Amino acid sequence: MPVSKDASSPSSTTITFRSPSDINQSKSQVTLPASMNRPVTLSNLGNALASRYKKSRNMADLEDSIRYLQESLSLCPIGDSSRSIALSNLRNALKARHGKSGKMVDLE
Repeated sequence: MPVSKDASSPSSTTITFRSPSDINQSKSQVTLPASMNRPVTLSNLGNALASRYKKSRNMADLEDSIRYLQESLSLCPIGDSSRSIALSNLRNALKARHGKSGKMVDLE
């Protein structure tokens, strides 16, 4: 999995997905230690899968995206600034799934 350190912050780790194979590799290695900022990593992976879904229309990518985004949200404490971002990302993926399936459960 491509990992790069942000030079401005010694504890910051950025995950960059450059190709579909990077996404697939990341899906298989998503058991990251807490020090790697798991909620952000899961959110990035979920967003990458949602982007891939937009191009491929492969529902498995969208379902995986929603699963990772839900887990990311569950790890963001109430009041944390990253929680609103996680909610927005999940909303976008659920809205995309609703657009495809028409199921109201995605809007509830």
